[in-house]
Amino acid sequence: MLLCDRMVARFVNADGSLAWSSHMLSTALEAISFAVRGAPEPLLRAFWELLRDRHLDTLAFNFCHAIGIEVLSRRRVDTGWDLSWMLTSTLPCQVCLRYWTIALRPEIGSDELDAETRNILGASGFTSA
Repeated sequence: MLLCDRMVARFVNADGSLAWSSHMLSTALEAISFAVRGAPEPLLRAFWELLRDRHLDTLAFNFCHAIGIEVLSRRRVDTGWDLSWMLTSTLPCQVCLRYWTIALRPEIGSDELDAETRNILGASGFTSA
């Protein structure tokens, strides 16, 4: 979705670093939710793609955490979340985003997925709760 790509581009500074605020995230989530008339999963997918080739550093970890907080606090009630597409990646930044958003569909999680997440985040110097 072109709209999602344009929105996500606004979260990247000219130097390539990530920049956000809770207001920016909530506005983007609301706009996409309105556009698709449901769960703003296309925006989550666009963030997923943005994180594909990024190094998992503190900035990226905090960005994923901020997305998770906004999605879980504002869009948890939305039905129609799929998120099964998140189960296929072991790229550190994507695993981090999955870690913070999987609670939208806790039934797709597993002990194996939790262990994999702990290992990947731990290898990057982060711990999962």
